[in-house]
Amino acid sequence: MEIRDFFLGPLYAGIVILISLTLKDKLTNQSTGAYFFPALYLKLFGALVFGLIYQFYYGGGDTFDYFKGGGIFWNSLFDNPATTWKMFWLDAKEYTADTVNYTIRTRFFKSGEEWYLTKIAGALSIITFNSYLAISFLFAFFVFLGTWQLYRAMLWFYPHLHKGFALAVFWAPSLVFWGSGLLKDTITLGALGFMTYSALGLISGKRGKIFLTIMLYLSAGTILNLKAYILYTFLPCLLLWYYVKFNQKIQNIALRILAVPIITVFIVVLGYFLFSSIASETQKYSSVETITQRIGGFHTDHGRRTDASTYHLGEIDYTPLGMLSKLPESVNVTLFRPYVWEVKNVVMLVTAVESLIFLLVTIYMLLKAGPLKLINSLFTNPEVMLCLSFTFILGFVVGFTSMNFGALARFKIPLLPFFIMGLLIIQDSGVLKGRSKKKKISSKNKDFIPV
Repeated sequence: MEIRDFFLGPLYAGIVILISLTLKDKLTNQSTGAYFFPALYLKLFGALVFGLIYQFYYGGGDTFDYFKGGGIFWNSLFDNPATTWKMFWLDAKEYTADTVNYTIRTRFFKSGEEWYLTKIAGALSIITFNSYLAISFLFAFFVFLGTWQLYRAMLWFYPHLHKGFALAVFWAPSLVFWGSGLLKDTITLGALGFMTYSALGLISGKRGKIFLTIMLYLSAGTILNLKAYILYTFLPCLLLWYYVKFNQKIQNIALRILAVPIITVFIVVLGYFLFSSIASETQKYSSVETITQRIGGFHTDHGRRTDASTYHLGEIDYTPLGMLSKLPESVNVTLFRPYVWEVKNVVMLVTAVESLIFLLVTIYMLLKAGPLKLINSLFTNPEVMLCLSFTFILGFVVGFTSMNFGALARFKIPLLPFFIMGLLIIQDSGVLKGRSKKKKISSKNKDFIPV
């Protein structure tokens, strides 16, 4: 960061706050209004702390490389605006005579995902006078709006859980730190929030279908271009939610039984075409063989390292079944590690404390809800199925592939709100059933007149 950041940063933070003032009435109600600005301030604070730690603790990193890459758009603007415009439409590794002098300055031009984010940073660089802190605040504003929409979407089904859901979506330390700065993870987290809101809104029949469709298209496209594997893991969970939700609307038992194979075939066919379409857009996930080769090479590379922040899952058979056998261990490392005794630095300590809290809260909530309530919710409650299936699938993917606690802390942030909300819903269903039983008993006692 430079001196101008300390002038432009506060200016753009103020602009963000002013815009939020105009949006608050549209995005909140009597129950959620109190959480709106605290959640926004947390994101802005997270963006500031993230930049300071990367500059003064790490001494640099990807976030500043993205900023420098975005700076080529700012610099080219003074030389030839037509060249700047042309660079926004270039694909990665697409060298041209008039743009190569700029694109060669960033190592991210060789990768489609990194170049996509660099172009986002470039667009914001132009409107912020190339200020790192101002760009970071705009990233934080985007993810705030996206996660706020996720929060609103889940409140459609559980409005009384507004306090617990606010804690789940906004207050986890990893979400504040890793989900606020100038990184791919920030944009994908925000886009996932917009995608959830628009998809659940369309399926539930909310008003504004054209607006929701556009939001769904743009948010899904953003995730596809930045981290396609998140889209791969979220789509089946979304289809599962739709399947259970639609099936529950059929009141007649006979029709419900008849509808099961029809709905199943429809979802399988729809899922096949969706995944085929996505796979055609990215070579990384085009086949099982491609995926296993990439993962095998990735693990081999990490196996040679002696970095204290690395972890290992033991011997791995790089076949679909062999990798799937590592699901419990991978999900465990994603949600509950590093353990306190594995801490090697200050940043790991924060993550370890957070993971320990997640473990204790998970045990407490599951014991309080009871094993029967847990199993029943997993197979009958659409929102629990959405939240926890996404947690397990993405938890397996990032836990199996990261092999580094630092990278894992970033990669797992999209599942954290869903994981905590899923636990809250399970606990809530147990509490509501307990209250209903007490009401029945009390009503019976009122009708009883002793002789």
